[in-house]
Amino acid sequence: MLVADGGQVVLKKGYGLANMEWNIPNTADTKFRLGSITKQFTATLIMQLVEQGKIDLKAPVTRYLPNYPGGRVIKSPFISF
Repeated sequence: MLVADGGQVVLKKGYGLANMEWNIPNTADTKFRLGSITKQFTATLIMQLVEQGKIDLKAPVTRYLPNYPGGRVIKSPFISF
């Protein structure tokens, strides 16, 4: 955990175990793999942009990322085209 106030670090500390099998504690510098957790945040941000009218979910990916390989054929499983 890191707590800052006005750009100054007030607390920088790890809690719990980084590895329960080996009883290795977390430190302020323990690194974790993010895995798929970022997908939820990306989806939320995209839907906020849709609500603001800045992104059209029915548009091809290449409208927003012109050089994205295969962007014209990507289809959303949640939207009927």
